Amino acid sequence: MNVQVPIRKAAIGAVCLGLAACASSANGSGSNASSVHGALTFGVLMPFSGPSAPDGVQTLNGCLVAAHAIDVSGGILGHQVSCKQFDTRSDPVDTVPAARQMLSTTSNLVGVYGPDSGEAVPVTPLLEKAHMTMFSVAGDPYYDHNPSPYFYRLQPSDDWQSKSLVVHAKDLGYHRIALVFTTDGSAQTNDPPMVLAAKKLGLTITANQQILADQSSYRSQVASLIASHPQAIITETDPQSAGTYFSELAQAGGLVPMIVTGEASYTAWQAAIKQAIGQSQMQKLVSAVWAVADPTGPGWQTYARYIAQTKGTDPKQFTTDLYARSQYDGGVLMALAMTKAKNFSPVVYNKYIREFLQPGPNKTVVHNYAEGVAALKAGKDIYYVGALGPIKMNSYNNVETAMGIQQWQSNGTFKQIGVVPNQEIAAIVLR
Repeated sequence: MNVQVPIRKAAIGAVCLGLAACASSANGSGSNASSVHGALTFGVLMPFSGPSAPDGVQTLNGCLVAAHAIDVSGGILGHQVSCKQFDTRSDPVDTVPAARQMLSTTSNLVGVYGPDSGEAVPVTPLLEKAHMTMFSVAGDPYYDHNPSPYFYRLQPSDDWQSKSLVVHAKDLGYHRIALVFTTDGSAQTNDPPMVLAAKKLGLTITANQQILADQSSYRSQVASLIASHPQAIITETDPQSAGTYFSELAQAGGLVPMIVTGEASYTAWQAAIKQAIGQSQMQKLVSAVWAVADPTGPGWQTYARYIAQTKGTDPKQFTTDLYARSQYDGGVLMALAMTKAKNFSPVVYNKYIREFLQPGPNKTVVHNYAEGVAALKAGKDIYYVGALGPIKMNSYNNVETAMGIQQWQSNGTFKQIGVVPNQEIAAIVLR
């Protein structure tokens, strides 16, 4: 459910909100490299507490690896980079003051990671008015036709993800499915498109449960779900809620196959479900569908090497994590754009991001920041193919990524066993 929170317009013109806004409002020429002193800052405007906190952890890991890659390669025009967290607390109401704090107090703010699905709608107008480039992880379909040149999304929309989950359920032969989602914004943006996709494919939704996160018991919801007799459950819940809900479902004898969103990629979620239903039941019942990209190319190899070197990251979890990889690519793209522009203001450098993602016969392919800087210094036009591999961006700064089918294994990890065909996903028209 896309909940739009009414907010008052911020008096952005009254104060300088970060490096980019101050420079662009002063003379329209941006922040020339010679006029900026000290380290540059990527603001990470994401939830680090509340049910969506894992999204913040993913994003921060991508930012930290990008900052390390930039710094070991000489920085951006000689300036080092840092990642600064601003906790939105998984709440749209808390996101606006967090964004205002970031914009008004952060020295040399040159770009933003975020916002997340649950907080994007009320806060993106502030970032757009400040002319701030943002690499968002918001799956909200609201941005499927995004008009802002400053908003980028390198992960698929929740429309795309939701359709892939329903297609997978139908391909497995299920005709009666139940939906179990927490009421946080990130999970809720999956629900409406999933209901529409199920209707288009002729599937019956036996129960559509929106549960409050982190409750001590869900026995009444569990009883209601069992009574609806689903063949399978499609779900996204935070680890604590998942542990409680599915433990009670197992105790009540109501376990059926589960198809999970990318939430299943989190080690905390895996640990909670394993404790709730046991390893053998996980192997038998749990599959997931999430966006994938080939983890073998030269851009990914650089990313994997850097994440192993970066203090504060978790290589075990995030080496193959698509969201952390996409945010790493976002940071490298911003840094390369600043390098080409010789300017730190998004007003000046932002236009080069799309240019770097367009292949061409006279372009030099680069796979990391160091290669990109060398090519730019040599006067070459570049095509960036990083940790995600080739990024095909549409006119709305969105991508449609391949969706991998993951199956829980006896060794305690997910293994990709197939893909949901892109043509089947694209064939479902929700509007």
